[in-house]
Amino acid sequence: MKKIKFYVAASFVALAMMMSSCMSDGKNEINEYGCGVIDFHGNNYAGQRVLYYNDYYFPVAVNSSSFEPEYVIAQVLVDLDNEYNADVATKGYYSAGSVQIYDTIDALNISYSSENEEDMEPIYNEGVVSAESLISWVNSTLFIGLGVKAPKDSDIRNRLYFNPNQIPEEVTHNSEKIRVYDFYIRTIVDASSSTTEASEELYYAVPFGKSSDYNRVLEKEKESSNTSFGIRLKYAKSIDEETGEIEWAGMRVNSEYDYLAVYVGNN
Repeated sequence: MKKIKFYVAASFVALAMMMSSCMSDGKNEINEYGCGVIDFHGNNYAGQRVLYYNDYYFPVAVNSSSFEPEYVIAQVLVDLDNEYNADVATKGYYSAGSVQIYDTIDALNISYSSENEEDMEPIYNEGVVSAESLISWVNSTLFIGLGVKAPKDSDIRNRLYFNPNQIPEEVTHNSEKIRVYDFYIRTIVDASSSTTEASEELYYAVPFGKSSDYNRVLEKEKESSNTSFGIRLKYAKSIDEETGEIEWAGMRVNSEYDYLAVYVGNN
């Protein structure tokens, strides 16, 4: 697992997806810093990759022969007074004045599971998550952060499982009934021999849009004429040493919600 340098990670957790417009040398600019997805864009850019931020995107040059998406921390500076940005409403995208990629983020892909929560038992070397954060949702990709306490220099791996046949929980969200689907993070810690405990901060991009099981749920929600549904990422908060019972917790969006409401039209 590739670990992002702490100073970069801390910055994008605090500032992820923050956009500010300012006047500089008489020019109106957007200076945006946060998480992004580099991928192909529909039929409009055959053979060209774009950098997705929020609900818009920037054409970028990528020195890569890979056809897979790339998940990055980037900063984009856009001159809104530039003639190339005069018809953004028509084009649907901004022309970036400059793009700087700070780092890449590993994907945490979704794997199929037939288990329900009540059937789950601890797996070999299962660890617990001591801190978590939902950072941003970009182009059907969820960026998350996990904190895991373990002996220094331990090998820590995470897996994400989803049972598409589960019965979702129905909740009221902003006066609307929505269905919430649970995804389970399983943390495996191959502990080192160190007697010093450390807190590892791991960051992932979860490409929901690339999961066939997720897309089936999305289609089901569309067929039901629902405008939104919920994604809840659950992790092992603690494991009882005697009974092996796992205490599950949902990653929180804020103090009120432990799930992310996703609008069907934004997928």
